[in-house]
Amino acid sequence: MQEFQLGQWRVSPARNQLQCEQQINSIEHTPMQLLLYLVHHRDRLVSKDELLEHVWAGKVVSDDALTVAISQIRKALGDNARHPEYIKTFPGKGYQLIAPVSLPVTVAAETTPVRKTYPMPIWFLTLFTITLVGILGWFATMDISSEQTDFPPRALDAYQQGRFLLAQHNPDKAQQAETLFSRAYELAPDMGKALWGMAEARLRQPDAEQQAVEHWLQQSMKLAPEFAPAQLTLAQYHFTRTWQFAEAEKAFQHALKLAPEYSQSHLLYAQFLLARRQFDAALEHIREYISLAPQNYAQPVVAWVYTMMGKHQLALDELDKIASLSEPQLSYHISAQAVLENMGREGESFKHLKIILQQGGFNELQLTAATERFQLSGLSGVYQWLLKNDDNRNIGQYQPPLSHARYAVKAGDHALALEKLRQAVAQKQTEVLWLGADPAYAALHSLPEFEQLAEQIGILSN
Repeated sequence: MQEFQLGQWRVSPARNQLQCEQQINSIEHTPMQLLLYLVHHRDRLVSKDELLEHVWAGKVVSDDALTVAISQIRKALGDNARHPEYIKTFPGKGYQLIAPVSLPVTVAAETTPVRKTYPMPIWFLTLFTITLVGILGWFATMDISSEQTDFPPRALDAYQQGRFLLAQHNPDKAQQAETLFSRAYELAPDMGKALWGMAEARLRQPDAEQQAVEHWLQQSMKLAPEFAPAQLTLAQYHFTRTWQFAEAEKAFQHALKLAPEYSQSHLLYAQFLLARRQFDAALEHIREYISLAPQNYAQPVVAWVYTMMGKHQLALDELDKIASLSEPQLSYHISAQAVLENMGREGESFKHLKIILQQGGFNELQLTAATERFQLSGLSGVYQWLLKNDDNRNIGQYQPPLSHARYAVKAGDHALALEKLRQAVAQKQTEVLWLGADPAYAALHSLPEFEQLAEQIGILSN
């Protein structure tokens, strides 16, 4: 990962260093990986179990290891556990990064295909998307107690090392992970899961050739026909990369049949169903996801399904339940802002938008300018302002050109919105898959140009 700004500190993951003016503090590799995980998931509280599973993947450690690592990070940052400015402790639950983060821009010009970058998703419905990274994160450290173990020890070791690298959510480690999975397959040619690992690792490499991915997944399923992750990866690959939606449907159904207990399978399939406007079925799978993973109740996924269905009061009721049970996270504010805007309650919506902008790194001068625009011309004026001042930051509206399309719709500039949408579709920007379901584009639905774009994507007609 490239260097980035965390509060007053410049963080260099490659050197395991933090710098503030002339002061340079070093931390060990594991605490740095823990800090990076908290940065990637800064919109929510991260449980102790999740941190132990992802940062210490494959190792048996106690909560003490996590406590010590957090203490090392705090010491390096000069943070105070009682009055935190960087990492907030939720006793008995976990931790959350609360300091402002300014990540490097990974998407250059609009002429560069957006689908060549694979950022970690905030979570599925705040952005109306989840990339294949979701599969990588969820299954790279999944329980392997049922996996076949009668492979050569060296093959199993290489396979587990590859999984460990995938679990770090670091694209720079992907090529190394692919090499390890390839070595495992060479040592054990009947290890189908190694082929799955090769496909996963290849998909994480932005500029790597991906023609072999589908072949590896198909071979993986032949060798390990009961291994659900390969089916689910294939489903997401066809859904978000090749746009072969009929094939994606088949693979999703097969994955759910093989492992209905995997909560994330229901989440991903619900996302696919939402893109196809199959709202009732999507809601059913979202409820199953929450039932299987109740710790994710605070994610406003149910609220967003209701929003897509046009049931805004039910969506708001769901958000009120979440707010009554836990401290609102960024995903909550993104959801509440959109729901209240759809209900015409602009004043309340803007309060949430200011929180989103603040957590997105906008400074006080920018927040003041946004407030003045709102006072002068409402949310429409704020979106006009964002078209020129968002600095390509992802504030729940994706990256350009799609974020600019969304701002333009809400600012009433339909010509600009259609121009940016055409660019996004031409680039196969993943989030356009929800073009026909996302209420953000409702003002364009009657336009022939919009209907042509929806037909070009094809997800509603397959």
